[in-house]
Amino acid sequence: NKVVAAMERTAAEGEFRANICQGATAVETNLTAEEEAMVIQVSQIFGCLMSGVDFMRTPQGPICLELNKKPGLTGIEGASGIDIAPLIIQELENIVKQKQLAA
Repeated sequence: NKVVAAMERTAAEGEFRANICQGATAVETNLTAEEEAMVIQVSQIFGCLMSGVDFMRTPQGPICLELNKKPGLTGIEGASGIDIAPLIIQELENIVKQKQLAA
């Protein structure tokens, strides 16, 4: 229920895809409140514990392009400087503890 990191990708010259594996570059970015609410909502709708949400900024507001249920971490960790894997593990441990307490 929170955004841990965000990046903006730029496609390599002559390439239309902005995927890191296709040579795109990525830099950390800040999301607006509207963008943050949208990516959280999209992830919740699909029941994701964690996800990567690709969207475009448009004059009408953010438009979701794709939800990645198993996103790669290399690009976002490199762009943000945040080690995300331990955060995922900590969240999983918290869920297990909560379930144990509820049992």
